[in-house]
Amino acid sequence: MYYFNDEYNNDEVMFVKNSHKHNKRCKSEAKKQLKAARNNRKEIRAAKRARFEYDD
Repeated sequence: MYYFNDEYNNDEVMFVKNSHKHNKRCKSEAKKQLKAARNNRKEIRAAKRARFEYDD
């Protein structure tokens, strides 16, 4: 015997869908941040290298 409360069921489904979207968005944001951090590290390294080259 299955009993479906339509309101509850729809809310549940919407919540699952939205949380999935939310997770995907968070993942892509995290990836972007990681990429930016990597690029930033490269820039910092390059700046340090340049500074050491011009030091002497």
